[in-house]
Amino acid sequence: AHSSPLWLSVRLLKQLKQLKQVEMAAVALLMLAAAAAAMKTHDLTNQSDAAAKIIARRNNMTCQEMNRQRVDGMKDDLGRSHGFDAMFYRGCLKFVKANGDGKHGAAEQTEKLGAACKKGTFDGKNSVLTKVDPSKLAAECDRAVHQMDMQLNILGEDSFKTDEDFCAVFVDLVLPIDEEPECMRFVEDVSHEHLKYAGVPHHWPRIVYEKHFDEAFMTVCLEDKKLDEEEDGRE
Repeated sequence: AHSSPLWLSVRLLKQLKQLKQVEMAAVALLMLAAAAAAMKTHDLTNQSDAAAKIIARRNNMTCQEMNRQRVDGMKDDLGRSHGFDAMFYRGCLKFVKANGDGKHGAAEQTEKLGAACKKGTFDGKNSVLTKVDPSKLAAECDRAVHQMDMQLNILGEDSFKTDEDFCAVFVDLVLPIDEEPECMRFVEDVSHEHLKYAGVPHHWPRIVYEKHFDEAFMTVCLEDKKLDEEEDGRE
């Protein structure tokens, strides 16, 4: 009978065995969870240590070293890229090689490259002057020269040691983004010009309250006006 002591003992043993299995499974799960938590903590600790080392290294870097690192990062990104930026980067390098003197860095030849830009022969063969207004092209070339001079002043000569440096900065910081509003370019120009006065970067809208903002704004405004007049053929 199911109520016999023997049957009850067997049933109790089975229940205890099942309970033991559940306990063992629970212990195993707890051990796995603890191991996973330990690994996660270890990873987070490693990440925190790595971030702390980067911050400490940057804190010990000079402005020139940080700018050098920034340009190197641009080159690495463009070198790995396969999009339009990479195409412009390679095109810039070919243009500099074809129009530079081979003796000086591209940054030292910005004016010369600007003059070559106005000829409109970017691939070494075909001129774009049959497709675009020469005055508009000339204005854009002058804008590029002005922007590169500005970046040279901000980043320093050590950031422009090679043609690759020059073209990385040109593609990443100077070449207009597709359909970029003109006001955005103007705002960036004011920020860059103000940096020359202040020595440290300030951001919008706070920059309008900073000392020398009026001078920076008027400098950019007059330069922009001059380029607009050139573009309209009123130079």
